[in-house]
Amino acid sequence: MRAVVFLGQEDIEVQERPDPIPEEDEVLIRVDACGICSTDLHAYKTGMYPPGLILGHEFAGRVEAVGPGVTEFRPGDRVTANSGIGCGRCFLCLSGRENLCEQCFRLGVTDDGAMAEMVKVPRAGVYRIADGLPLQEACLAEPFSVAWHGLDQSRFRPGDRVIVVGAGPLGVCLLQVLRMAGAGATWMTEINPARAELARYLGADLVLDPRKASPFGVLSDLTNSAMADIAFECAGLPETINQALGLVRRGGQVVVCGICDQAVEMDFLSAITSEINIQTTYYSTAGAFARTLHFLAEGRLRAKPLITSEIPFERVKESFETLLHPRNDQAKVLLRPDL
Repeated sequence: MRAVVFLGQEDIEVQERPDPIPEEDEVLIRVDACGICSTDLHAYKTGMYPPGLILGHEFAGRVEAVGPGVTEFRPGDRVTANSGIGCGRCFLCLSGRENLCEQCFRLGVTDDGAMAEMVKVPRAGVYRIADGLPLQEACLAEPFSVAWHGLDQSRFRPGDRVIVVGAGPLGVCLLQVLRMAGAGATWMTEINPARAELARYLGADLVLDPRKASPFGVLSDLTNSAMADIAFECAGLPETINQALGLVRRGGQVVVCGICDQAVEMDFLSAITSEINIQTTYYSTAGAFARTLHFLAEGRLRAKPLITSEIPFERVKESFETLLHPRNDQAKVLLRPDL
């Protein structure tokens, strides 16, 4: 089979790999489409993954074969899979926090992923896709589930005023989740005009460009200095984490959903004296993933507006470079093995 293989910093290649063979309790899936995630881009830019790893964790397809012990799936079933699948036995898994399992199977991160013609996944993480939901849209169940997990980890209550820092794919997924959950005023920050326009289309009350006006000043004027109840940080940068800390009220909360691997310098005394709660999030849970698929199938979450391109394997490296460009206008790019 063909697969997109990580070779090192700024180096990926389409290679021929042996077809995977499902072992006990595994499901082999023929991939219809796989999204390119910001985590994939970060690994490409920094070289943080082991060479030889097949990338990709946002995907959907059809069951090709099943291993011994798998009875709930059969060839032809339309399925997707959560990107993090816990061992199911440890304290964290048994308490519903399998995203933190130390033995977690992480698709396209610790284990070969779905930027390939086929991928095998532990059956515990495989989910059926409703008949009315296109496979390409089901690929976005993963980022929507990360957004849901961010909401689950927060102190959010319906009616809260929220600001989402960063209108990339995760940010606009979270925007939709917040709207569905009953958020009050919902603001966003974004410097990219195309992403800002998508955020407005999907229901943001106001999208602020920090290069043109201070988000703190605008929110202070809008709220008579009350600010937001919660800020969700979705860019994963030290400067945007600090920005989020300045946008919430005294006693408010900052939920860091973006992955930041850099040291963050902050005015910790101000956070202490204002009793700002800082909550981090990582991956998503089985509950958040199942909930996401349900709402995508109902049409209450909209994946289609996020899909801006579908590309063949041959254009994957070109697409990585395009997506890393500061003026990139793409939201979600899907890799299609059949193109």
